[in-house]
Amino acid sequence: MTKNLEQLESAVNDLTRQGKIIDSIDQHYADECVFTESDGSARTSKREQRAHLQGFLKALKVSTGQHCTVNLSAMTYP
Repeated sequence: MTKNLEQLESAVNDLTRQGKIIDSIDQHYADECVFTESDGSARTSKREQRAHLQGFLKALKVSTGQHCTVNLSAMTYP
């Protein structure tokens, strides 16, 4: 059975809320998906987005000295 858009969105959001954003991307995004930032810059594959987020989360860990959970539910989208 094919999942509808609401089910997929819910699955992505559930993983993200659990701090599993990398898993969410791996499981639910196409390999050639384009991720666009508000400044217009873009990453043109799931692999690039994964590397970007891993670097971002590592930087948070280094700056705080501890494991970080990012609350993405507060983010806004255009």
